[in-house]
Amino acid sequence: MKAPKPEMTSNIKPIEAGTINAICCGLIDLGTQRTEWQGVEKDLPKIMLIFEVDETYEKDGQEYRRNAFAEFTFSLGSKANLRKFLEGWVGKKSDDEWYEFDITELVGKPCLLNIVHTKPNAQGKVYANVASAAPLVKGMQQLEVQGKTSIFDFECEDKDELDEKMKSLPKFVADKIRQSKQYLGFSTPVSVPTEDKGETPINEHDDNLPF
Repeated sequence: MKAPKPEMTSNIKPIEAGTINAICCGLIDLGTQRTEWQGVEKDLPKIMLIFEVDETYEKDGQEYRRNAFAEFTFSLGSKANLRKFLEGWVGKKSDDEWYEFDITELVGKPCLLNIVHTKPNAQGKVYANVASAAPLVKGMQQLEVQGKTSIFDFECEDKDELDEKMKSLPKFVADKIRQSKQYLGFSTPVSVPTEDKGETPINEHDDNLPF
């Protein structure tokens, strides 16, 4: 019997705490997620904003810009965390204006992010969290997106197409999406034998699954 090898962990340090120049490069629909808060479970719509920040790391001899991730319940109500976050970034709006706001307009928009560090966990690992966003200071140079911008939604014909669409996402983001009710509600294409009924292959959706 051989001892299992420990899992490889990233040795990349978290983004430095404090204020950092950034630009929004992605908007991800995480779907409806089961969330527990104070012992109560709820199904809530979730989204994730992805930012490129003015900090790099080296991998295989090349430099890459760091990414910061911010997850929110997709609500723009007066007490919603997403609305508070956006008000610090794009300014205040009326309720009607927020409910008409197209959140995809954030992709490509520059900002200053406030990064805070968590306390070390049991393994001593520290994580960098996005606490808030603000407009750039006057005269500050705006970053340009180095990688690709991405807007992810569930507009797909079947699970195969959705899985293909998810290949461009970071693994931990794709894993999160796979837990959503929308993802679980997709079925893979089902081929119906043509020799019995003369029917062509169809894509089926299970109407009994929750959305």
